[in-house]
Amino acid sequence: MERLDGFLAGLARPGGGGSLMLLGDPGVGKSALLAAAVRRAEAAGLRVLEALGCSTGRRRVTARCSSC
Repeated sequence: MERLDGFLAGLARPGGGGSLMLLGDPGVGKSALLAAAVRRAEAAGLRVLEALGCSTGRRRVTARCSSC
């Protein structure tokens, strides 16, 4: 969570912006971590955009982006 907080702090700086991508095997907690990131970003006043990509074989790509 420290790394996540550091990432979000960088987004909150003037001119900050970025994206967060999580990769991992099923069941390791990607969705929970992403949900925590969204909650923390919104609490910090950041705008959160969400997109869902198409399936590429057996993996599905999900992305959320935040900016001030």
